[in-house]
Amino acid sequence: MRSLILVLLPNLLLAAEPDPLLPLIRQRISDWRRELPDFLCTQESTFDQGNRGRGIRMSDSAFYEIRVVRGRESYVLRSVAGIDIKANQLEPVDLAGMNHRGEFSSALLLLFDAPTKTLFHRADRERVDGRRLRRYDFKVRQENSQWYVGPGAAYQPAYEGSFWADEADGKVYRLHMEAHQFPRKYVVQDAWLTVTYSTVSIEGEPFLMPAQAEVRACHTLMDCSHVYMKFTDYRHFTATSKVDFKD
Repeated sequence: MRSLILVLLPNLLLAAEPDPLLPLIRQRISDWRRELPDFLCTQESTFDQGNRGRGIRMSDSAFYEIRVVRGRESYVLRSVAGIDIKANQLEPVDLAGMNHRGEFSSALLLLFDAPTKTLFHRADRERVDGRRLRRYDFKVRQENSQWYVGPGAAYQPAYEGSFWADEADGKVYRLHMEAHQFPRKYVVQDAWLTVTYSTVSIEGEPFLMPAQAEVRACHTLMDCSHVYMKFTDYRHFTATSKVDFKD
């Protein structure tokens, strides 16, 4: 997204700088990356598009099958507006003006990757759903960004945002990120992503996984596209192969 100008405040923390909770959060994310099995889940996306000043019109919903194998994601469009897609048409599609494949699971991982060089700022405590959560604000420079926005994921903006982590166990339950500076004539001029997480069972083991997400991309000050996503039916993915030898 856009290249934000970062002001290094005294209470900003580099990703590697000591902090009472950050090392635990980083360890939880590392463990999650290492222990997560190959899995499938269903993504239901509902698309809104229209003029912010004159109301939003609802467009079709779509169902995707998400497959994550060895940490790599693939998305398959299964149905649109209740109509199943033929087998030879199984391929992901983009929201107009914004690619939204993969951010829901990769955004948090990328935030803690060393090349991203995220700046963290420890903020207030908040109580959410009975949990005592610590909010951290963060900033990522454009040159380090791995968040892709635009048709075909054409641009990587600088972004900022917040995440909320449980002080008791270091698990992240909510993530919000946004970008407001894009090239002048770029198709997207404003974008944000919010993800909430909950515990699901995969092969009988509990994992904190995305439950809901929202993505917004504004093409002008008034014209925006909005996607609401729900993630359900998490299940273990296994694949078998067979080799036939012919004479």
